[in-house]
Amino acid sequence: LLQNQPSSNDENNPKIPVMFVILVFISICTSRFGLWGFDLSETQMMQELVDKTETGKINGSQELLVNTFWLFSFVLTMIFSDPALFMWPAFASFAMIFGSATIYSLFGMKIEAAQREALQ
Repeated sequence: LLQNQPSSNDENNPKIPVMFVILVFISICTSRFGLWGFDLSETQMMQELVDKTETGKINGSQELLVNTFWLFSFVLTMIFSDPALFMWPAFASFAMIFGSATIYSLFGMKIEAAQREALQ
């Protein structure tokens, strides 16, 4: 079961260690759980914090942004299709995630400050 695959010694078909494949599979599954958790949190925030009369506008704007950046990811992988250039789309992805985390943290601090002020 844990033998290297494929059995060919051809240079164009290098052997890939099974443990590497298992590690990649586990990493992808773990990242999916994180993504689903974020999606649930985002959906709950949208339901709790957005006025019912504005829900359609906010959801439409959100879907526009999501689909725009999804398209952007495809464009990046078309431009940087050489595996040697994979670091650039990966860096762009990291930068977007870091930027999103920063914006969300600032939003959370603003909400927390407003709640503290309301309690005083």
